Amino acid sequence: MVLDSKEFREIVSVLDMPKYREWAEIVEDYLTLIRKRMHNAWALYKVQESLVSDTIKAQDYQNLANENIKKIEDEISILVRQQRQDELRTKNEQRNEWARTRKFAHLIRKTVRNIGDCIAWKLLDYNRAWIGLLGDKEPIGKIEPSISLLNELSALYNHTVTDDNLALLNDLTNVIRISDITLRTRNGNYTLQEIKSSERQDRRTRKQEATRLNIINFFSSGAMKDDRGHWQITEFKTPVKTYFQELTNVFIEAEKKGIASQYLEDFFQVEAFFPDKIPKDSTEEYFHDNSMPWHPSWKKSDMIINLDTFSELKLDFRHYVPLGLFPLPIEWCAKLITGYMIIVSTLNLRMLADQLTQQKWHVEISTKGEEILDYTYKLRRGNLTQTFSTKLIGCLALQFMNKETIFSMLEEMFYNKPKNENVKYLFYFEDEKNAYA
Repeated sequence: MVLDSKEFREIVSVLDMPKYREWAEIVEDYLTLIRKRMHNAWALYKVQESLVSDTIKAQDYQNLANENIKKIEDEISILVRQQRQDELRTKNEQRNEWARTRKFAHLIRKTVRNIGDCIAWKLLDYNRAWIGLLGDKEPIGKIEPSISLLNELSALYNHTVTDDNLALLNDLTNVIRISDITLRTRNGNYTLQEIKSSERQDRRTRKQEATRLNIINFFSSGAMKDDRGHWQITEFKTPVKTYFQELTNVFIEAEKKGIASQYLEDFFQVEAFFPDKIPKDSTEEYFHDNSMPWHPSWKKSDMIINLDTFSELKLDFRHYVPLGLFPLPIEWCAKLITGYMIIVSTLNLRMLADQLTQQKWHVEISTKGEEILDYTYKLRRGNLTQTFSTKLIGCLALQFMNKETIFSMLEEMFYNKPKNENVKYLFYFEDEKNAYA
């Protein structure tokens, strides 16, 4: 569980920092602007300009912390050899404080990207098919002061403030890996823009341009072909239902006493907790006394996965509606993003497979690695075979989609199975934007 990890202990140490509490309030302000002013092009530009500044300053803090930690660790090595215990104790305290600062800076940068993802999902109208394609690249690097960044901000200003279009600086997100700017014009058309610092046209630049133009066409046609294969959008008519109404009382209880749990289904337990409201000197005992026991139907031999809303899991962000867009009060969403509120979802894969079997699916669970997130579900019915990774299942669970939505989606897949096996289908839900903020 997340509580047993070094990462959780680092998070708790940051939550006590006054500056981080102030940052959580600023995150709440950002989310308010995104929810209420998303169609105000100037406001959208100002939010992004500020986010760029925040992430650059956080990166500077992180670099400074790394330098000081390296310096102090070298000094500690000398003190250990000389057995100078008093000075060693002081140096260890200094190292721990800089490590805390480094984590503080890292969490700010992580938060900025989550906010950027909120903008991306709203800008692209919650179309996870588009987001899936735009995110099909390697993770981006750091945002750093440069001529390129200034050119991108200038173009962003022209698109939003001058031309009154809605535009996003893609480097602020986890989910968009193609081009520099995503643009939605006032007439509802989408395009991508690559901002070049020079006119040089090498092979890589030409390939990027070809990809950009191909995807722009995909926005309007819903189909395309590239070096990865044939792509086709499919729209699910399945209404998106969630568990958020049932979870509201869990969150209210957790906010009062620090922790609360509930079984949403016999295979699915949710636990919410507020780390800063749990006794620091008896955390494990407090959780042991207040956590809900395993469901009586669960067995020790069952495959159990725990996914939470804050750990650095290698989740596929393209299938994951950002925390800031959950249909919850903005204050709670800000706490989820910053770690002042954490939700742990526990899935029993064997019992989930039993439920799918009742829906007339033949289920095989396999793994390509030792980690539980490497497991896959292979579902077969008739001549249709569909493979889901537990990452996708976990992301659906962390979005708290009702199981009936997932089962209906599978039914729709079966009855509308692709005619061409060589085509890769990217799906989205017709009414998903109505289920979230």
